[in-house]
Amino acid sequence: GALKEGENVLAVHGVNVDAADKDFFFDAQLVASEILGESVQYFTNPTPGEANQLPAAPVPTIVGEDGVFFGEKTVELFAPAGFEIRYSLDGSEVTADSTLYTGPFTLNTSARLEAVSFDVSPDPAYVPSNVANGTFFALTEDLRGRTSDLPIMIIDSLGQSLQGTGSVSLTPMNVIIFDVDKATGRSAIEEGKIDYLGRGGARDRGSSSSNLPKPNMAFEMWGPSGTDLDDDAD
Repeated sequence: GALKEGENVLAVHGVNVDAADKDFFFDAQLVASEILGESVQYFTNPTPGEANQLPAAPVPTIVGEDGVFFGEKTVELFAPAGFEIRYSLDGSEVTADSTLYTGPFTLNTSARLEAVSFDVSPDPAYVPSNVANGTFFALTEDLRGRTSDLPIMIIDSLGQSLQGTGSVSLTPMNVIIFDVDKATGRSAIEEGKIDYLGRGGARDRGSSSSNLPKPNMAFEMWGPSGTDLDDDAD
């Protein structure tokens, strides 16, 4: 009954027979133990050659699929009891001060969901979890079923302006691709026919074309969960 969940420290006080006695004998014996069931746990940061840190909290679960939606989309997150979920919708890093998840919420615009679970017990046994990612595309109803004889790629910067031609950084954005169907010879914007869903970045490219209605862009893909230039996808 004296043990608590998490890390425990055993302290033992040993004394000599008297202050002048130079002998000290200590023989500790384990008289009771409990073998816990095995479980797979992950660490957020590798520490080769050093002691392991606390394991990571369970990664939150995004209930349902991300991707394209028309109109509204209800998003639900889940983490085991004892953990709270914090999240962002713009791809920004999640901290203990980010929005607290209190129940399903509704999207009516595109979002780059990042969610992290935190151990909120008085003496945490877990560090914050790795990130759960979701990429959500809000499209207008008039785009449903739109077809082309070329692949369709849609990018959404979530309202951010593109970085300029001279910038060394890229504006993060959602990326979705509908490839040409071999049977029909056409691509189509449909919820269940997504060939690539993830993130990417872009900036203006070329000073001579900067004032054109559709200027050139430098663009790269960052994979399903990328957030910056270091996450470029093959």
